[in-house]
Amino acid sequence: MTAKAVYTLTFHGVLNHGAVLQAYALQSYILSKGFNSEIINYKPWYLSYQILRPAKGIGKTILKYKRLYLFRQFTKKHLALTTHSVTSQKDFRKLNNYFAVVCGSDQIWNKFITGKKYDPAFFLNFAPNNARKIAYAASAGGNALSQDHTQLSQYTRSFDSIGVREQHLKLDLLENKLHHSPELVIDPTFLISKYDSIASYKRVPVGKYIVSYEVSSESTRSKLNDFIIALKNMTGLPVYHIGDKPIDAADHCLLDISPSDWVGIVQSATLVCTNSFHGTALSLNFEKPLVFVTHLEDEKNARPLSLLNKTDLSCVAYDNIDELKSRNIWQKYDKSKLLDFIKYSQNFLDRALQ
Repeated sequence: MTAKAVYTLTFHGVLNHGAVLQAYALQSYILSKGFNSEIINYKPWYLSYQILRPAKGIGKTILKYKRLYLFRQFTKKHLALTTHSVTSQKDFRKLNNYFAVVCGSDQIWNKFITGKKYDPAFFLNFAPNNARKIAYAASAGGNALSQDHTQLSQYTRSFDSIGVREQHLKLDLLENKLHHSPELVIDPTFLISKYDSIASYKRVPVGKYIVSYEVSSESTRSKLNDFIIALKNMTGLPVYHIGDKPIDAADHCLLDISPSDWVGIVQSATLVCTNSFHGTALSLNFEKPLVFVTHLEDEKNARPLSLLNKTDLSCVAYDNIDELKSRNIWQKYDKSKLLDFIKYSQNFLDRALQ
């Protein structure tokens, strides 16, 4: 008997380690359940522009295109994409004979990322009536979809199942009748626990070290830099930074790494310091001692704090440096609620695909 086909749709092609790894994890989980699965190779203009445009300066542009090469090599080796690229609604209609399509995770419903307006494709407006329409861990960042109720209600109400990544988005959908039963689910990176098959240890430092990873504004990067200085003084460990831009306090900045390198470096770290959602998520999954540094902009804390509050792990979130002195950064955290949330989310997706 031929396995049923399930497409996924997300930000799989961007230069962001977390985005690529969540695309990999979601597809891996669906495949483990006996389905055929391909990621729709969607290339909207707004993402293609961000990915392909030169950076400011020759050196930064060379680094960007080197990273692009590494990411594309990872995609070629580890992600199963549709044979043809999709750039228009006409291209979407060429997809056929599929049982379900799953959109998510990541901020696919954040209009400030999707060209300053909502992209109907990420609301699965192309899917035929006989296909299951599922959102898994979809995110709108810190925004509310109800602000555009009239435009979006026809899309959201057409979903068979909606799982979102933030509590505020679940309440927004429910209270404004944008969907009858949205559920809060965990990020796809938690759906699987084994990443050894894609990890590379070629760039892993020798000995114990702290790894820092950030995605932020200049002001928040400065705050993270202060935390790195404090952690170096507390632990005596060197810091290896793997973000998109260098951090002054780091002993080494490894900016030209692939998603496989990223996994290997985080897996092998003694401690992780990050303000990134996926930096937080993968660190928890790998059971690493973790310092999550909150952003100065509250809306950027919505995703990580929703996860940490839901799983009673807010003990790893730090607003100011003084808190480092009053807590045990090495203390093992209780993962029982995290494991319960993972199981709940797996069951949600299993039911949606029945």
